[in-house]
Amino acid sequence: MLSAINHAGQVITLATLTREEIKRLKQDDFFCPDCNEKLIIKAGKINIPHFSHQAESACPSNQGGEGTYHETGKMKLYNWLKQQGNQVQLEVYFESIKQRADLFLEWKKRQIPIEYQCVRLPVASVIDRQRGYQKLELPSIWILGTKLLKRFGPLHIRMDTFTRHFIHQLHPRHPSTLYYFDPNALLFTTVSDIHLTQQTRALAKIRYLPLHRASFIDIFQNKRFTKEELLYLWREEKRQFRLRPRYRLTGRERKWQEWLYHHHLHVEHLPSIIYLPVYSSYLMKIPLEEWQSYIYVKILRPLPVGGTFSLNTCIHQLQSMRYSHSDYPLLVMPQEPIQQYLNLLVKLGYLKRINSHIYRKMKEILPTRHIEDSLQEDKKLIDILKQKLRKPK
Repeated sequence: MLSAINHAGQVITLATLTREEIKRLKQDDFFCPDCNEKLIIKAGKINIPHFSHQAESACPSNQGGEGTYHETGKMKLYNWLKQQGNQVQLEVYFESIKQRADLFLEWKKRQIPIEYQCVRLPVASVIDRQRGYQKLELPSIWILGTKLLKRFGPLHIRMDTFTRHFIHQLHPRHPSTLYYFDPNALLFTTVSDIHLTQQTRALAKIRYLPLHRASFIDIFQNKRFTKEELLYLWREEKRQFRLRPRYRLTGRERKWQEWLYHHHLHVEHLPSIIYLPVYSSYLMKIPLEEWQSYIYVKILRPLPVGGTFSLNTCIHQLQSMRYSHSDYPLLVMPQEPIQQYLNLLVKLGYLKRINSHIYRKMKEILPTRHIEDSLQEDKKLIDILKQKLRKPK
């Protein structure tokens, strides 16, 4: 903890003081702003000077401490914001929600709690804290420690359930983005325009921004893939999906494949409309290919050409497979992944949208006979989608 309260009610931040000033303060008493317990001053030669609870303390802010990496990063971010002329405070406590923000920024008449998260927590705790700021109608920003970022080459990252809940979308026109900061390298990493390719793997634009070159607004200037870029990359993703070895299946994959067999289908022969890129697929609990195949088998395949169905029917069928939008408070206006998928099928001519919720099936959607046919059909479909999306509305 970097800040504490003295007997006079003043907030004292040790890291902003000289060694001599800290030495004089050791005669005084300081208290936790959360629980009012007495704190210990720790000011060695290696770590940032800070306050600490007694080991047996039950204060919530003393649980799951994040250590030197977190304290250093928090202080670096504080100084970085301060040097830009921003009004920023360390460790502000909000009594009404019983939460303490790492930083509290006033920027362009907005009040913004900023959390620097460096350790893994239960997802429920993350959601509760994000909803706390939502109750106060404060837009919070969550920056992750870069040690939590796992990359697979220049365009792929690990995307587990924990990480998903830190995805921001600050405006409907902005790309989905994760923010990371490394206090040792003094480097921001932003991961934007996130598309799940597997349940724990995502394709994204990864950008590096040195702290000394960045202003606060700079870290939010992230771009999407162009449609051509995304579809060029997705063609390879789709090829790998078809050819992925499946002799060592997890319980979930095995169950899905058994379900396909029950419906006389096989992964290698699935219609090419399955495993298409959907921007907000991180709002689904199951992999891309699974929920898209459910829509095909349960809704589209039994429907005659010319028949209609509603978006709500699809949502109802997949209700247990979707996250609640309320679990993602960092998304300004969460998109509906099922609707995005159906709109792709409209672009491809398989469906026609009658109104915002009703669709008509325009032609049959058939499985392929051989893997070679599947690969050829996949390529053809991606090329058609590329042409359709290039055309003006």
